[in-house]
Amino acid sequence: RLLQLWVAAGLSNMVLLTLPLFITTVYDRVIPHGAFETLAALTIGIVIIFAVDIGLRANRVNLQEAIGVSASHRLQTRFYRKLLHTPLAASEKSSSGISALLGEVDHVAMALPALFAGYLSDLPFVLIMLTLVGFLTGPVVLAPVTGILLIGVVNLFGSLRARRAAGEAHGLKLKLQDETIASAMMLPTVKAMGAEGELLRRWENRLDETAFKMHRARQSVAVAGQTGMVLTQLIIAFAIVIGAVQINAGAMTLGNLAAAVLLVGRILSPVSQVIALSGQLGNMRAALVTYFRVVDQPDEKAGDSSGRPDGAIKGAFRLHKASFGYDGSPSLSLEQVSFEIKPGEKVGIIGRNGCGKSTLLALLPRFYELSSGTFRIDGFDSRQISPQLLRRSLGVMFQDTVLMQGSLRANICLGVSDVCEVDFRRAVEVSGVLEIARRHPQGFSLDVGPRGEALSGGERQMVGLARALLRNPGVLILDEPTSAMDNTAESRVISALANYVRGRTLIVATHRTQILSLVDRVILMDRGRILADGPRDQVLSGLRKAS
Repeated sequence: RLLQLWVAAGLSNMVLLTLPLFITTVYDRVIPHGAFETLAALTIGIVIIFAVDIGLRANRVNLQEAIGVSASHRLQTRFYRKLLHTPLAASEKSSSGISALLGEVDHVAMALPALFAGYLSDLPFVLIMLTLVGFLTGPVVLAPVTGILLIGVVNLFGSLRARRAAGEAHGLKLKLQDETIASAMMLPTVKAMGAEGELLRRWENRLDETAFKMHRARQSVAVAGQTGMVLTQLIIAFAIVIGAVQINAGAMTLGNLAAAVLLVGRILSPVSQVIALSGQLGNMRAALVTYFRVVDQPDEKAGDSSGRPDGAIKGAFRLHKASFGYDGSPSLSLEQVSFEIKPGEKVGIIGRNGCGKSTLLALLPRFYELSSGTFRIDGFDSRQISPQLLRRSLGVMFQDTVLMQGSLRANICLGVSDVCEVDFRRAVEVSGVLEIARRHPQGFSLDVGPRGEALSGGERQMVGLARALLRNPGVLILDEPTSAMDNTAESRVISALANYVRGRTLIVATHRTQILSLVDRVILMDRGRILADGPRDQVLSGLRKAS
Protein backbone atom coordinates (compact mmCIF):
# COMPACT_ATOMS: atom_id res chain seq x y z
CA ARG A 1 0.00 0.00 0.00
CA LEU A 2 2.87 2.38 0.70
CA LEU A 3 4.16 1.77 -2.82
CA GLN A 4 0.67 2.38 -4.23
CA LEU A 5 0.44 5.61 -2.23
CA TRP A 6 3.83 6.73 -3.53
CA VAL A 7 2.80 6.00 -7.14
CA ALA A 8 -0.57 7.79 -6.75
CA ALA A 9 1.08 10.83 -5.18
CA GLY A 10 3.77 10.87 -7.87
CA LEU A 11 1.29 10.70 -10.74
CA SER A 12 -0.83 13.44 -9.15
CA ASN A 13 2.23 15.64 -8.82
CA MET A 14 3.12 15.03 -12.47
CA VAL A 15 -0.33 16.31 -13.42
CA LEU A 16 0.54 19.58 -11.65
CA LEU A 17 3.14 20.24 -14.34
CA THR A 18 0.56 20.25 -17.15
CA LEU A 19 -1.20 23.50 -16.19
CA PRO A 20 1.97 25.67 -16.29
CA LEU A 21 2.82 24.18 -19.69
CA PHE A 22 -0.76 24.86 -20.83
CA ILE A 23 -0.51 28.50 -19.69
CA THR A 24 2.86 29.02 -21.40
CA THR A 25 1.56 27.59 -24.66
CA VAL A 26 -1.62 29.70 -24.61
CA TYR A 27 0.16 32.96 -23.73
CA ASP A 28 3.12 32.56 -26.07
CA ARG A 29 1.71 30.55 -29.00
CA VAL A 30 -2.09 30.50 -29.14
CA ILE A 31 -2.95 34.14 -28.38
CA PRO A 32 -0.28 35.80 -30.57
CA HIS A 33 -1.22 33.64 -33.58
CA GLY A 34 -5.00 33.34 -32.97
CA ALA A 35 -4.72 29.53 -33.06
CA PHE A 36 -8.10 28.80 -31.49
CA GLU A 37 -8.36 25.30 -32.94
CA THR A 38 -5.18 24.50 -31.07
CA LEU A 39 -6.72 26.12 -27.97
CA ALA A 40 -9.77 23.84 -28.25
CA ALA A 41 -7.56 20.76 -28.47
CA LEU A 42 -5.45 21.91 -25.53
CA THR A 43 -8.60 22.61 -23.50
CA ILE A 44 -10.00 19.13 -24.13
CA GLY A 45 -6.66 17.63 -23.16
CA ILE A 46 -6.35 19.62 -19.94
CA VAL A 47 -9.93 18.70 -18.92
CA ILE A 48 -9.19 14.99 -19.43
CA ILE A 49 -5.95 15.27 -17.48
CA PHE A 50 -7.65 16.97 -14.52
CA ALA A 51 -10.48 14.42 -14.56
CA VAL A 52 -7.81 11.74 -14.19
CA ASP A 53 -6.23 13.83 -11.42
CA ILE A 54 -9.50 13.74 -9.46
CA GLY A 55 -9.33 9.95 -9.49
CA LEU A 56 -5.65 9.98 -8.49
CA ARG A 57 -6.30 12.33 -5.57
CA ALA A 58 -9.29 10.29 -4.39
CA ASN A 59 -7.15 7.16 -4.57
CA ARG A 60 -4.38 8.92 -2.62
CA VAL A 61 -6.82 9.93 0.12
CA ASN A 62 -8.26 6.40 0.32
CA LEU A 63 -4.79 4.86 0.52
CA GLN A 64 -3.71 7.33 3.22
CA GLU A 65 -6.83 6.49 5.23
CA ALA A 66 -6.36 2.73 4.82
CA ILE A 67 -2.68 2.89 5.78
CA GLY A 68 -3.47 5.16 8.74
CA VAL A 69 -6.23 2.88 10.05
CA SER A 70 -3.99 -0.18 9.67
CA ALA A 71 -1.07 1.56 11.41
CA SER A 72 -3.34 2.79 14.21
CA HIS A 73 -4.71 -0.72 14.74
CA ARG A 74 -1.22 -2.22 14.89
CA LEU A 75 0.19 0.45 17.20
CA GLN A 76 -2.76 0.32 19.61
CA THR A 77 -2.80 -3.50 19.58
CA ARG A 78 0.93 -3.55 20.30
CA PHE A 79 0.39 -1.11 23.17
CA TYR A 80 -2.50 -3.11 24.68
CA ARG A 81 -0.58 -6.37 24.32
CA LYS A 82 2.41 -4.84 26.08
CA LEU A 83 0.10 -3.41 28.76
CA LEU A 84 -1.15 -6.92 29.51
CA HIS A 85 2.27 -8.61 29.46
CA THR A 86 4.40 -5.97 31.21
CA PRO A 87 5.39 -6.71 34.83
CA LEU A 88 3.21 -4.87 37.35
CA ALA A 89 6.17 -2.89 38.65
CA ALA A 90 6.66 -1.28 35.22
CA SER A 91 3.02 -0.92 34.16
CA GLU A 92 1.12 2.32 33.59
CA LYS A 93 -1.08 3.18 36.57
CA SER A 94 -3.26 6.01 35.16
CA SER A 95 -6.35 4.81 33.29
CA SER A 96 -7.01 8.30 31.91
CA GLY A 97 -3.40 8.55 30.78
CA ILE A 98 -3.73 5.28 28.88
CA SER A 99 -6.96 6.44 27.22
CA ALA A 100 -5.45 9.80 26.22
CA LEU A 101 -2.32 8.07 24.96
CA LEU A 102 -4.27 5.77 22.67
CA GLY A 103 -6.04 8.83 21.22
CA GLU A 104 -2.69 10.49 20.52
CA VAL A 105 -1.36 7.31 18.93
CA ASP A 106 -4.39 7.25 16.63
CA HIS A 107 -3.70 10.87 15.55
CA VAL A 108 -0.05 10.03 14.86
CA ALA A 109 -0.94 6.92 12.87
CA MET A 110 -3.41 8.84 10.71
CA ALA A 111 -0.87 11.62 10.05
CA LEU A 112 2.04 9.35 9.13
CA PRO A 113 0.78 8.29 5.64
CA ALA A 114 0.32 11.94 4.62
CA LEU A 115 3.80 12.69 5.92
CA PHE A 116 5.19 9.69 4.04
CA ALA A 117 3.62 10.89 0.79
CA GLY A 118 4.87 14.40 1.47
CA TYR A 119 8.48 13.43 2.11
CA LEU A 120 8.86 10.75 -0.57
CA SER A 121 6.70 12.23 -3.33
CA ASP A 122 5.73 15.88 -2.81
CA LEU A 123 9.16 17.17 -1.77
CA PRO A 124 11.03 15.46 -4.65
CA PHE A 125 8.56 17.05 -7.06
CA VAL A 126 9.21 20.39 -5.40
CA LEU A 127 12.80 20.01 -6.56
CA ILE A 128 11.57 19.15 -10.07
CA MET A 129 9.32 22.22 -10.13
CA LEU A 130 12.14 24.44 -8.84
CA THR A 131 14.29 23.14 -11.69
CA LEU A 132 11.49 23.90 -14.16
CA VAL A 133 11.07 27.44 -12.80
CA GLY A 134 14.79 28.00 -13.10
CA PHE A 135 14.75 26.68 -16.68
CA LEU A 136 11.79 28.87 -17.71
CA THR A 137 12.56 32.07 -15.84
CA GLY A 138 16.10 32.01 -14.47
CA PRO A 139 16.38 34.39 -11.47
CA VAL A 140 12.67 34.00 -10.58
CA VAL A 141 13.61 30.70 -8.91
CA LEU A 142 15.17 32.77 -6.10
CA ALA A 143 11.64 33.69 -4.95
CA PRO A 144 10.39 30.16 -4.07
CA VAL A 145 13.79 29.18 -2.62
CA THR A 146 13.63 32.22 -0.33
CA GLY A 147 10.02 31.39 0.51
CA ILE A 148 10.87 27.81 1.50
CA LEU A 149 13.61 29.04 3.83
CA LEU A 150 11.40 31.72 5.43
CA ILE A 151 8.40 29.41 5.89
CA GLY A 152 10.69 26.74 7.35
CA VAL A 153 12.18 29.16 9.89
CA VAL A 154 8.76 30.55 10.90
CA ASN A 155 7.30 27.07 11.38
CA LEU A 156 10.38 25.90 13.27
CA PHE A 157 10.06 28.64 15.88
CA GLY A 158 6.29 28.16 16.05
CA SER A 159 6.71 24.40 16.46
CA LEU A 160 9.28 24.78 19.26
CA ARG A 161 6.99 27.13 21.20
CA ALA A 162 3.98 24.89 20.60
CA ARG A 163 5.92 21.78 21.63
CA ARG A 164 6.82 23.22 25.03
CA ALA A 165 3.26 24.37 25.68
CA ALA A 166 1.78 21.10 24.39
CA GLY A 167 4.07 19.05 26.65
CA GLU A 168 2.96 21.01 29.72
CA ALA A 169 -0.68 20.84 28.63
CA HIS A 170 -0.43 17.06 28.14
CA GLY A 171 0.61 16.53 31.76
CA LEU A 172 -2.07 18.89 33.07
CA LYS A 173 -4.73 17.23 30.92
CA LEU A 174 -3.89 13.81 32.36
CA LYS A 175 -4.19 15.15 35.91
CA LEU A 176 -7.51 16.77 35.02
CA GLN A 177 -8.85 13.50 33.62
CA ASP A 178 -7.61 11.59 36.68
CA GLU A 179 -9.43 14.02 38.97
CA THR A 180 -12.62 13.74 36.92
CA ILE A 181 -12.58 9.93 37.01
CA ALA A 182 -11.72 9.87 40.72
CA SER A 183 -14.55 12.30 41.52
CA ALA A 184 -17.05 10.19 39.58
CA MET A 185 -15.92 7.00 41.34
CA MET A 186 -16.08 8.51 44.83
CA LEU A 187 -19.21 10.62 44.28
CA PRO A 188 -21.05 9.28 47.35
CA THR A 189 -18.05 10.22 49.53
CA VAL A 190 -17.87 13.66 47.92
CA LYS A 191 -21.53 14.31 48.68
CA ALA A 192 -21.26 12.91 52.20
CA MET A 193 -18.33 15.23 52.97
CA GLY A 194 -19.93 18.24 51.29
CA ALA A 195 -16.83 18.60 49.13
CA GLU A 196 -18.59 19.56 45.88
CA GLY A 197 -17.60 23.23 46.06
CA GLU A 198 -13.97 22.56 46.96
CA LEU A 199 -13.52 19.98 44.20
CA LEU A 200 -15.26 22.21 41.64
CA ARG A 201 -12.98 25.16 42.45
CA ARG A 202 -9.87 22.99 42.22
CA TRP A 203 -11.07 21.42 38.99
CA GLU A 204 -11.86 24.81 37.43
CA ASN A 205 -8.41 26.14 38.36
CA ARG A 206 -6.73 23.15 36.76
CA LEU A 207 -9.02 23.43 33.72
CA ASP A 208 -8.09 27.12 33.29
CA GLU A 209 -4.39 26.28 33.51
CA THR A 210 -4.76 23.45 30.99
CA ALA A 211 -6.83 25.60 28.62
CA PHE A 212 -4.22 28.37 28.76
CA LYS A 213 -1.39 25.97 27.87
CA MET A 214 -3.46 24.47 25.04
CA HIS A 215 -4.26 27.99 23.84
CA ARG A 216 -0.53 28.82 23.76
CA ALA A 217 0.18 25.68 21.73
CA ARG A 218 -2.65 26.31 19.25
CA GLN A 219 -1.76 30.00 19.02
CA SER A 220 1.85 29.22 18.12
CA VAL A 221 0.77 26.81 15.38
CA ALA A 222 -1.93 29.16 14.05
CA VAL A 223 0.36 32.21 13.95
CA ALA A 224 3.01 30.20 12.13
CA GLY A 225 0.39 28.98 9.64
CA GLN A 226 -1.03 32.46 9.00
CA THR A 227 2.46 33.91 8.65
CA GLY A 228 3.26 31.20 6.13
CA MET A 229 0.17 32.13 4.09
CA VAL A 230 1.17 35.81 4.03
CA LEU A 231 4.73 34.89 3.10
CA THR A 232 3.40 32.79 0.22
CA GLN A 233 1.57 35.83 -1.18
CA LEU A 234 4.64 38.02 -0.74
CA ILE A 235 6.86 35.48 -2.47
CA ILE A 236 4.46 35.31 -5.42
CA ALA A 237 4.57 39.12 -5.61
CA PHE A 238 8.36 38.97 -5.39
CA ALA A 239 8.40 36.47 -8.27
CA ILE A 240 6.24 38.79 -10.39
CA VAL A 241 8.59 41.71 -9.72
CA ILE A 242 11.65 39.69 -10.77
CA GLY A 243 9.75 38.37 -13.81
CA ALA A 244 8.71 41.87 -14.88
CA VAL A 245 12.35 42.97 -14.83
CA GLN A 246 13.30 39.89 -16.85
CA ILE A 247 10.54 40.52 -19.44
CA ASN A 248 11.60 44.15 -19.78
CA ALA A 249 15.15 42.93 -20.43
CA GLY A 250 13.86 40.48 -23.04
CA ALA A 251 15.12 37.47 -21.05
CA MET A 252 11.72 35.75 -20.74
CA THR A 253 8.18 35.79 -22.11
CA LEU A 254 4.90 36.70 -20.44
CA GLY A 255 3.80 33.07 -20.74
CA ASN A 256 6.89 31.92 -18.89
CA LEU A 257 6.17 34.41 -16.09
CA ALA A 258 2.53 33.28 -15.78
CA ALA A 259 3.63 29.64 -15.59
CA ALA A 260 6.35 30.48 -13.09
CA VAL A 261 3.92 32.33 -10.80
CA LEU A 262 1.61 29.30 -10.80
CA LEU A 263 4.54 26.98 -10.09
CA VAL A 264 5.72 29.14 -7.18
CA GLY A 265 2.34 28.68 -5.48
CA ARG A 266 2.41 24.95 -6.20
CA ILE A 267 5.92 24.71 -4.73
CA LEU A 268 5.16 26.51 -1.47
CA SER A 269 1.86 24.70 -0.76
CA PRO A 270 3.21 21.13 -0.24
CA VAL A 271 6.24 22.48 1.60
CA SER A 272 3.95 24.28 4.07
CA GLN A 273 1.79 21.15 4.50
CA VAL A 274 4.77 18.87 5.19
CA ILE A 275 6.26 21.35 7.67
CA ALA A 276 2.88 21.71 9.43
CA LEU A 277 2.44 17.92 9.69
CA SER A 278 5.95 17.55 11.07
CA GLY A 279 5.12 20.20 13.66
CA GLN A 280 1.96 18.35 14.70
CA LEU A 281 3.93 15.16 15.27
CA GLY A 282 6.45 17.17 17.28
CA ASN A 283 3.63 18.45 19.50
CA MET A 284 2.68 14.84 20.23
CA ARG A 285 6.21 14.07 21.36
CA ALA A 286 5.24 13.63 25.04
CA ALA A 287 2.64 11.01 24.15
CA LEU A 288 5.03 9.23 21.80
CA VAL A 289 7.75 9.11 24.47
CA THR A 290 5.26 7.49 26.88
CA TYR A 291 4.11 5.07 24.18
CA PHE A 292 7.60 3.83 23.37
CA ARG A 293 8.50 3.66 27.06
CA VAL A 294 5.61 1.24 27.55
CA VAL A 295 6.14 -0.90 24.44
CA ASP A 296 9.88 -1.15 25.09
CA GLN A 297 9.29 -2.73 28.50
CA PRO A 298 10.31 -6.41 28.69
CA ASP A 299 7.56 -9.01 28.93
CA GLU A 300 7.08 -11.18 31.96
CA LYS A 301 8.97 -14.39 31.28
CA ALA A 302 10.94 -17.20 32.85
CA GLY A 303 14.71 -17.05 32.96
CA ASP A 304 16.85 -20.14 32.51
CA SER A 305 14.24 -22.89 32.09
CA SER A 306 16.60 -25.84 32.54
CA GLY A 307 15.17 -28.32 35.00
CA ARG A 308 12.03 -26.34 35.75
CA PRO A 309 8.85 -28.27 36.68
CA ASP A 310 6.70 -29.41 33.78
CA GLY A 311 3.39 -30.13 35.51
CA ALA A 312 1.20 -28.21 37.94
CA ILE A 313 2.78 -26.42 40.86
CA LYS A 314 2.70 -28.58 43.99
CA GLY A 315 2.65 -25.61 46.35
CA ALA A 316 6.02 -25.59 48.12
CA PHE A 317 7.19 -21.99 48.67
CA ARG A 318 10.45 -20.97 50.31
CA LEU A 319 11.64 -17.42 50.91
CA HIS A 320 15.09 -16.79 52.39
CA LYS A 321 16.14 -13.30 53.53
CA ALA A 322 13.73 -11.83 51.01
CA SER A 323 13.42 -8.05 50.73
CA PHE A 324 11.26 -5.97 48.43
CA GLY A 325 10.54 -2.29 47.85
CA TYR A 326 8.19 -0.60 45.40
CA ASP A 327 9.69 1.77 42.84
CA GLY A 328 9.78 5.29 44.22
CA SER A 329 9.26 4.17 47.82
CA PRO A 330 11.97 5.33 50.25
CA SER A 331 11.59 2.23 52.44
CA LEU A 332 11.29 -1.52 51.96
CA SER A 333 7.85 -3.11 52.13
CA LEU A 334 9.40 -6.47 53.07
CA GLU A 335 12.73 -6.85 54.83
CA GLN A 336 14.70 -10.05 55.47
CA VAL A 337 11.63 -12.30 55.33
CA SER A 338 12.28 -16.04 55.60
CA PHE A 339 9.75 -18.88 55.78
CA GLU A 340 8.80 -22.13 54.09
CA ILE A 341 5.34 -23.41 53.18
CA LYS A 342 4.98 -27.09 52.36
CA PRO A 343 2.39 -28.58 49.97
CA GLY A 344 -0.96 -29.00 51.69
CA GLU A 345 -0.22 -26.55 54.52
CA LYS A 346 -2.86 -24.06 55.62
CA VAL A 347 -1.21 -20.76 56.54
CA GLY A 348 -2.75 -17.51 57.76
CA ILE A 349 -0.89 -14.19 57.55
CA ILE A 350 -1.97 -11.49 60.00
CA GLY A 351 -0.81 -8.06 61.05
CA ARG A 352 -1.83 -4.43 61.15
CA ASN A 353 -2.58 -2.38 58.00
CA GLY A 354 0.51 -1.73 55.89
CA CYS A 355 2.59 -4.46 57.53
CA GLY A 356 3.34 -6.17 54.18
CA LYS A 357 0.74 -8.95 54.02
CA SER A 358 -0.59 -8.05 50.56
CA THR A 359 2.92 -7.41 49.24
CA LEU A 360 4.03 -10.84 50.43
CA LEU A 361 1.09 -12.53 48.72
CA ALA A 362 1.81 -10.57 45.49
CA LEU A 363 5.34 -11.99 45.41
CA LEU A 364 4.20 -15.61 45.46
CA PRO A 365 2.58 -15.56 41.95
CA ARG A 366 5.54 -13.46 40.72
CA PHE A 367 3.59 -10.25 40.24
CA TYR A 368 6.78 -8.59 41.50
CA GLU A 369 10.39 -9.73 41.75
CA LEU A 370 12.46 -9.63 44.94
CA SER A 371 14.89 -6.77 45.50
CA SER A 372 17.18 -9.22 47.28
CA GLY A 373 17.10 -12.72 48.75
CA THR A 374 15.96 -16.00 47.23
CA PHE A 375 12.54 -17.38 46.35
CA ARG A 376 12.03 -21.05 45.48
CA ILE A 377 8.89 -22.76 44.22
CA ASP A 378 8.80 -26.56 44.48
CA GLY A 379 12.56 -26.42 44.98
CA PHE A 380 13.28 -24.39 41.83
CA ASP A 381 14.37 -20.77 41.63
CA SER A 382 11.15 -18.86 40.96
CA ARG A 383 12.70 -17.13 37.92
CA GLN A 384 12.93 -20.47 36.12
CA ILE A 385 9.15 -20.78 36.13
CA SER A 386 7.05 -18.89 33.61
CA PRO A 387 4.68 -16.49 35.41
CA GLN A 388 1.83 -17.67 33.18
CA LEU A 389 2.48 -21.36 33.99
CA LEU A 390 2.75 -20.54 37.67
CA ARG A 391 -0.50 -18.58 37.82
CA ARG A 392 -2.46 -21.25 35.97
CA SER A 393 -1.65 -23.56 38.87
CA LEU A 394 -2.69 -21.03 41.53
CA GLY A 395 -6.01 -19.65 42.63
CA VAL A 396 -5.33 -15.99 43.44
CA MET A 397 -7.79 -13.52 44.95
CA PHE A 398 -6.87 -9.89 45.51
CA GLN A 399 -7.93 -7.68 48.39
CA ASP A 400 -9.86 -5.40 46.01
CA THR A 401 -11.94 -7.35 43.50
CA VAL A 402 -12.34 -5.42 40.25
CA LEU A 403 -14.98 -6.59 37.78
CA MET A 404 -15.44 -5.73 34.11
CA GLN A 405 -18.77 -4.75 32.63
CA GLY A 406 -20.43 -7.91 31.42
CA SER A 407 -22.30 -10.90 32.75
CA LEU A 408 -21.71 -12.60 36.07
CA ARG A 409 -20.55 -15.73 34.27
CA ALA A 410 -18.14 -13.82 31.99
CA ASN A 411 -16.49 -12.22 35.01
CA ILE A 412 -16.08 -15.54 36.79
CA CYS A 413 -14.67 -17.21 33.66
CA LEU A 414 -12.27 -14.36 32.84
CA GLY A 415 -9.19 -15.84 31.15
CA VAL A 416 -10.58 -19.40 31.01
CA SER A 417 -11.68 -20.27 27.47
CA ASP A 418 -12.59 -23.93 28.03
CA VAL A 419 -14.71 -23.93 31.19
CA CYS A 420 -15.39 -27.23 32.93
CA GLU A 421 -19.00 -27.06 34.11
CA VAL A 422 -18.23 -29.28 37.11
CA ASP A 423 -15.49 -26.89 38.24
CA PHE A 424 -17.74 -23.90 37.52
CA ARG A 425 -20.56 -25.34 39.62
CA ARG A 426 -18.19 -26.11 42.49
CA ALA A 427 -16.66 -22.61 42.35
CA VAL A 428 -19.99 -20.76 42.47
CA GLU A 429 -21.31 -23.00 45.25
CA VAL A 430 -18.25 -22.59 47.49
CA SER A 431 -17.95 -18.84 46.87
CA GLY A 432 -21.64 -18.10 47.35
CA VAL A 433 -22.14 -16.68 43.84
CA LEU A 434 -24.81 -19.32 43.19
CA GLU A 435 -27.05 -17.54 45.72
CA ILE A 436 -26.53 -14.22 43.89
CA ALA A 437 -27.54 -15.81 40.57
CA ARG A 438 -30.62 -17.43 42.08
CA ARG A 439 -31.91 -14.07 43.34
CA HIS A 440 -31.96 -12.45 39.88
CA PRO A 441 -34.14 -13.28 36.85
CA GLN A 442 -31.09 -13.18 34.56
CA GLY A 443 -29.16 -15.66 36.70
CA PHE A 444 -25.53 -15.88 35.60
CA SER A 445 -26.35 -13.54 32.68
CA LEU A 446 -26.79 -10.68 35.15
CA ASP A 447 -24.83 -7.61 33.99
CA VAL A 448 -22.58 -6.52 36.86
CA GLY A 449 -22.25 -2.96 35.50
CA PRO A 450 -19.10 -0.82 35.13
CA ARG A 451 -16.45 -2.02 37.61
CA GLY A 452 -19.09 -4.35 39.10
CA GLU A 453 -21.11 -1.48 40.59
CA ALA A 454 -24.37 -3.43 40.27
CA LEU A 455 -23.08 -5.72 43.04
CA SER A 456 -22.29 -4.96 46.65
CA GLY A 457 -18.73 -5.13 47.97
CA GLY A 458 -19.35 -8.53 49.53
CA GLU A 459 -20.90 -9.88 46.33
CA ARG A 460 -17.89 -8.67 44.31
CA GLN A 461 -15.65 -10.56 46.74
CA MET A 462 -17.69 -13.71 46.13
CA VAL A 463 -17.14 -13.31 42.38
CA GLY A 464 -13.42 -12.81 43.00
CA LEU A 465 -13.32 -15.98 45.09
CA ALA A 466 -15.19 -17.91 42.38
CA ARG A 467 -12.55 -16.78 39.87
CA ALA A 468 -9.81 -18.10 42.11
CA LEU A 469 -11.54 -21.48 42.48
CA LEU A 470 -12.59 -21.95 38.84
CA ARG A 471 -9.44 -23.73 37.63
CA ASN A 472 -9.65 -26.19 40.56
CA PRO A 473 -6.18 -25.10 41.74
CA GLY A 474 -3.99 -27.02 44.13
CA VAL A 475 -2.81 -23.77 45.76
CA LEU A 476 -5.06 -20.95 46.99
CA ILE A 477 -3.65 -17.48 47.71
CA LEU A 478 -6.38 -15.28 49.19
CA ASP A 479 -6.01 -11.67 50.33
CA GLU A 480 -8.79 -10.59 52.71
CA PRO A 481 -11.32 -12.86 50.97
CA THR A 482 -14.25 -12.08 53.31
CA SER A 483 -13.50 -8.54 54.54
CA ALA A 484 -16.58 -7.01 52.82
CA MET A 485 -19.01 -9.85 53.57
CA ASP A 486 -21.59 -9.83 56.33
CA ASN A 487 -21.22 -12.35 59.13
CA THR A 488 -23.78 -14.78 57.69
CA ALA A 489 -22.21 -14.80 54.23
CA GLU A 490 -18.72 -15.09 55.71
CA SER A 491 -19.71 -18.08 57.86
CA ARG A 492 -21.28 -19.81 54.86
CA VAL A 493 -18.19 -19.23 52.68
CA ILE A 494 -15.77 -20.36 55.41
CA SER A 495 -17.79 -23.52 55.99
CA ALA A 496 -17.71 -24.33 52.26
CA LEU A 497 -13.99 -23.53 52.02
CA ALA A 498 -13.20 -25.85 54.93
CA ASN A 499 -14.20 -28.83 52.79
CA TYR A 500 -12.74 -27.40 49.57
CA VAL A 501 -9.20 -26.79 50.86
CA ARG A 502 -8.63 -30.34 52.10
CA GLY A 503 -5.54 -31.65 50.37
CA ARG A 504 -4.72 -28.20 48.97
CA THR A 505 -2.26 -25.49 49.98
CA LEU A 506 -3.99 -22.43 51.47
CA ILE A 507 -2.29 -19.09 52.11
CA VAL A 508 -4.65 -16.39 53.35
CA ALA A 509 -4.03 -12.85 54.61
CA THR A 510 -6.75 -11.51 56.87
CA HIS A 511 -7.82 -9.24 59.69
CA ARG A 512 -10.85 -11.44 60.45
CA THR A 513 -10.31 -14.06 63.13
CA GLN A 514 -13.18 -16.24 61.89
CA ILE A 515 -11.38 -17.24 58.69
CA LEU A 516 -8.35 -18.34 60.70
CA SER A 517 -10.35 -21.46 61.55
CA LEU A 518 -9.24 -22.72 58.12
CA VAL A 519 -5.52 -22.58 58.92
CA ASP A 520 -3.16 -24.56 61.14
CA ARG A 521 -0.30 -22.10 61.09
CA VAL A 522 -0.14 -18.31 61.50
CA ILE A 523 2.55 -15.83 60.45
CA LEU A 524 2.44 -12.49 62.29
CA MET A 525 3.95 -9.53 60.42
CA ASP A 526 4.79 -5.95 61.34
CA ARG A 527 6.59 -3.29 59.29
CA GLY A 528 7.63 -5.75 56.62
CA ARG A 529 9.15 -8.28 59.04
CA ILE A 530 7.96 -11.58 60.51
CA LEU A 531 7.43 -11.28 64.27
CA ALA A 532 6.05 -14.77 64.88
CA ASP A 533 5.52 -17.96 62.91
CA GLY A 534 4.00 -21.08 64.42
CA PRO A 535 0.87 -23.08 65.20
CA ARG A 536 -2.28 -20.97 65.01
CA ASP A 537 -3.41 -21.27 68.61
CA GLN A 538 0.09 -20.64 69.95
CA VAL A 539 0.63 -17.45 67.92
CA LEU A 540 -2.86 -16.09 68.66
CA SER A 541 -2.46 -16.86 72.35
CA GLY A 542 0.86 -15.03 72.43
CA LEU A 543 -0.70 -12.10 70.60
CA ARG A 544 -3.53 -11.87 73.14
CA LYS A 545 -1.08 -11.93 76.02
CA ALA A 546 1.05 -9.20 74.42
CA SER A 547 -1.98 -6.96 74.01
